[in-house]
Order: sequence, then structure tokens, then C-alpha cells
Amino acid sequence: MIDRNFNRTHFFLLLAAFAFCTAHKAAAQRKKNQQSVQQANTREAEFYFTEGERYFMLEDYAKALLYYEKTLEVTPDNATVYFKIADVLARSKHPGDMQRAAVSIENALRLEKGNKFFYLLAANIFIAQGRHDRAAQAYEDLLANVKRTDECLYELAAVYQYAQKPDDAIKTYNRAEAAFGVNEVSSLQKIRLLLERSKTKEAIAEG
Repeated sequence: MIDRNFNRTHFFLLLAAFAFCTAHKAAAQRKKNQQSVQQANTREAEFYFTEGERYFMLEDYAKALLYYEKTLEVTPDNATVYFKIADVLARSKHPGDMQRAAVSIENALRLEKGNKFFYLLAANIFIAQGRHDRAAQAYEDLLANVKRTDECLYELAAVYQYAQKPDDAIKTYNRAEAAFGVNEVSSLQKIRLLLERSKTKEAIAEG
């Protein structure tokens, strides 16, 4: 009786060990297959992106866009590819492409918030669309998320002027002066904005 129980226990232990080894081998094979697929996707994406860059440098933007979009199909969460697509579309004269560029650069910023050039392109696209409030927000986000970008305060102040927000423009010029010191450019702009709002005393004081 003891031998029979021992044999049965031994059999189940062997069965469990076999099942474990089989499962482990299957998991290892799946991991290996996944790695192979990822490596193949990486090589494919690199090829498409390199081709896109080549045609971009040749100013063949239609072909560059085609290869960037193929890259995105393989790596759908690639912020740089969204940026490149936005850059190409922003150069287009076709109706609707600027809106597509705006969507693409917003995707780039959603995926990566620390790239200065993403914000600058976004601001330029929004300005081209006449969306000055959105352009101003792009600059504000740039200043908040990327260090050593205070020089962009002057562009931000100009955008606030286009957006008909003189108070925000003056505040931004003050921020620029706090960073770089008082200078003729910002002072003259502040004087003009103050005079436009009939704030003569403040304009004289600024002068």
C-alpha cells in the first residue's frame, strides 16, 4: 500500500514537472518569437524612416510623407515620426494639410513633452492657422517643460499681441526683462502697448 501511494505520488510529481517544463519552454519560445518580431519591426521602421529622411533632404515631401507614414504603421507611438509628418504637412499648400499637421504635432507632444522643437513647430502651425491662443499655450508649455528656453519669451509676447491680449504681452515682456535685463526692444514694445491703451503715465514711466 505504501509502495502504491509512493508510486502514485511520484507519478504526479513527474507529471507536474513535465507540465512545468513544457509551459516554461512554451513561454520561452513565445518570448523568443516576440523578440524576433520586435527586431524585424525595428529594422523595418529604421528603413522606412531613413528613406523618409532621404526624400525630405531632397525636398521630395510627398515621398518623405509616404515613408514617414509607413514608419508610423510599424511604430505607432513614435513621437519623432509624428513630428516629421507634421513638419512635412506644414509645408504643404493643399487644403486641409495644415489641420492634419496640427493633429500630428499634438500627437507628438502627447507622447513627448521635453522636446523644444516640437513646441516651436506646434506654435508655428497654430500661428499659420490663426489660432494665436493655442500658439501662446504651446510657448507657455515649452517654457514650463523645457529648461533654458527663456529666449522664447519674446516670441510669446508677440503672439499675445497678435491675440489681442496686451496685458499678457506686457507681463511676458516683463518676464523677459527679468531673465535678460531691460532692453530697448521690450521697452519700446511695452511703451507702444501702453499708449494704445491710453496709459500715458505708465508709458512715460517706462520710457
